[in-house]
Amino acid sequence: MSLAALLACVLWWQAPAPAAGLGSFLIIAGLGMLAHAYPIKGFRHQAYQMTLPFIVVAAALFSSPQLFGFILLIHLAEQSRLRRPFHIQWFNVCDYLLSAVIAAACYHRAALLLNDDAVGQVVAALAAACT
Repeated sequence: MSLAALLACVLWWQAPAPAAGLGSFLIIAGLGMLAHAYPIKGFRHQAYQMTLPFIVVAAALFSSPQLFGFILLIHLAEQSRLRRPFHIQWFNVCDYLLSAVIAAACYHRAALLLNDDAVGQVVAALAAACT
């Protein structure tokens, strides 16, 4: 998993993507950190992370360094609250990073192929969310 995440990071780092403003990054990262640090508890001690909408927005709006920073920040917030063992948290970071890079690639590719209107943007975001 670590090798796949590292390879995805190297490949995505080279892709040109516009950076979001500092205010947008702070708002989305703050809300994503809050959502990730406080999962919804389900039956039999299952936890459901509510970060998917924030990851889709981050994949659509953020540049590569911002996306990597976002994934690290949400996991730091979770780690500060739940104190998971390092190997579990490392796996989670790699898994989310790999998923976010794939979602970003799907979004940007779909945005190029679809019309540049509201419907095209929604369909591109849905393509990113399905990863």
